[in-house]
Amino acid sequence: MIRLYHGSNVKIEIPDLIHSKPFKDFGSGFYLSTEEQQARDMAFQKVNQTMEG
Repeated sequence: MIRLYHGSNVKIEIPDLIHSKPFKDFGSGFYLSTEEQQARDMAFQKVNQTMEG
């Protein structure tokens, strides 16, 4: 079994590719990581971006 993590500040029940941003590093999509800490760091960045503006 592979455990995957998504760096989000909200719970994602169903991935929504329609609203994904098209100019990410690898194009639009639902990005996952096998590294829990990497996903936590991304979620933390997302919270900070939301609070800053």
